[in-house]
Amino acid sequence: MNVSRKTLAVLLILFVVFTAGTIWVRHSEKKEAPQAPEVAYYLTAFDSAEDVLAVVVENGTGSLTIVHSGDAWFTDTSLPGIEPDHDAVTELFSAVSRIRMNGRVEGANASDPQFGLTSPAATIFVEDQSENGVQFLVGDLTPDGKAYYVCASGGSEVFTLNAGYGQAFLGDVTQYLDLGVLAGTDPAKLTRILVSDAEGIRFSLKATGTGNVTGMKYYSLEQPVVIPLAAALFRENILSPMEEMRAETVSASPDPVSEEDAVKVLTLESEDGSTGTYLIGETAEGLMAVTDAGTGAVYMVPQEQLSWMDADAARLLGGKLLSLNAGETDQIVLEADGKRVVYDLSGSGQNLRVRADGLDVDNADFYAKILDSLNRITIQGIQEKDRTVGGEVLRCTILTGKGEEKTELVFDEVSDRKCHVSVNQTEAFECDRSSLQPLIDAAGGAL
Repeated sequence: MNVSRKTLAVLLILFVVFTAGTIWVRHSEKKEAPQAPEVAYYLTAFDSAEDVLAVVVENGTGSLTIVHSGDAWFTDTSLPGIEPDHDAVTELFSAVSRIRMNGRVEGANASDPQFGLTSPAATIFVEDQSENGVQFLVGDLTPDGKAYYVCASGGSEVFTLNAGYGQAFLGDVTQYLDLGVLAGTDPAKLTRILVSDAEGIRFSLKATGTGNVTGMKYYSLEQPVVIPLAAALFRENILSPMEEMRAETVSASPDPVSEEDAVKVLTLESEDGSTGTYLIGETAEGLMAVTDAGTGAVYMVPQEQLSWMDADAARLLGGKLLSLNAGETDQIVLEADGKRVVYDLSGSGQNLRVRADGLDVDNADFYAKILDSLNRITIQGIQEKDRTVGGEVLRCTILTGKGEEKTELVFDEVSDRKCHVSVNQTEAFECDRSSLQPLIDAAGGAL
């Protein structure tokens, strides 16, 4: 690529000092007699958008330089670390590759303030692959509101340009940028997601392996409790809300949120060892400032898009203790009243095989009495530490992720109706005692 940092620097210099702009004019005559020849005026007349190397847009909202090389887009802007929006810049380059004007304003001079060209609303520079460029100015709307006055930079002739073209140059320059807060992050490569606030870690998840059947990465809560998180719940409660975080505006002002002033901190770790840190500030007029600590960019994000960070463990789990999939589960061990049964699972779907202490069991019975019962355990609320806990009524150990992930659940009676469940020896939730009875019976061999 011939255009890199050097070209971006040259572009910015050209943008400031370029004074000898040229309007490309093509004449096309209709052959039908006796009509008079029709003259068509073009600001640019490239054969295709591929001929355009760079576009510089400057208006009241800021300035933006975009360079296209092969399949890559590069930007030079006052906004650090912001990637271009591929669809938006593709459309822009297509639009500027061939701009036909409505016509010339007879007797008009660009130095006349009435056309708005002495203090233009926008200045556009377009450079082709040969590094030849044209710069033009966009002024005021025509009285009928259907066009804008334009002229070549340094030129005197005034032309009119369809209002639709003009609007493309007068809107906020951030329309050509990807304002997704995590636009540069590949969710498939995340290994840990951590949300903290002034009181400490709200929740933390880590990638713990890949599924036996799907081969997809799955995650487990590691704080406040250690327990697998179903793929559907991870996508619904974590991944999708993260991907949908999108700024209404992005800038270097207001000042970046500091770690001391942050009300929440989002930390993302990736497979390559890199870490992204996002500092969330106070709410102002429904927007929260989210600072990318790595680039300093400040995203103004609607408050509701960040509400997923307020989730507690019960909400992340969808209000249910477990969401097991038989094809992703390797073993379930049930212990109650001094009895113990080991259920080993292999295969999936119609090829699922379940054995209890080495003996084959009917899949339908296993689903109805074991798997469905486990997945129906509803979390009633967080266990208060000062509650009196009675004796153990059930212990369940689950192996998932090709045997690499172990979850141990211990259910202790609190009352005739309630049980407390600890997860991997961590104080956790309350649940309905009646939902455990099929599992207690199964531990005694009543499958």
